[in-house]
Amino acid sequence: TSKKHANVNFVCTQYAHRRWTKKRTNLAQAL
Repeated sequence: TSKKHANVNFVCTQYAHRRWTKKRTNLAQAL
């Protein structure tokens, strides 16, 4: 179960990072 939990954590991190990158790109385009 520990390996599965680590995988879920990895997916959540990737998703959050992707959202942050997208938000940062939108901010850069707005400037």
